[in-house]
Amino acid sequence: MTVTAFSATKRCVNGAVVRLDLAGEVRGPVLRQLATLIVDAVVVDLTDELVIDLDAVSFLDPAGVGVLIWGYEAAMDCGTLYRVVNPRDQVHRALAAIGMVDVLADSQDIGAVLLALLTLPDPDGPDRRGSAPNRSQ
Repeated sequence: MTVTAFSATKRCVNGAVVRLDLAGEVRGPVLRQLATLIVDAVVVDLTDELVIDLDAVSFLDPAGVGVLIWGYEAAMDCGTLYRVVNPRDQVHRALAAIGMVDVLADSQDIGAVLLALLTLPDPDGPDRRGSAPNRSQ
């Protein structure tokens, strides 16, 4: 298996948008670097919008998905628009598996957030969803 090195290019667009172009594999030790880039853009640069482009990312592990979701939350807390764009192949599947493709694509799309919440698996199991509570316990 060939591992593609991670790289990130940070660009400012029109003075109000920070764009992070990621490439390679987003996993393991690079997750701290990605989190730092997100924090710098949102908190230090005080950007109006952060766009994370995954077009050249070949692999995204579950912890990498977690960093992207954490970035979404951090951006929302700071009033920054947040968009994760161009997920391809395995990266798209990793985000789609937990309903995050549309949520991360546009932080202003509240409908995508609501749909993701409504389609989350029930923590009590599929047999309990929509049924009355079991009071015999």
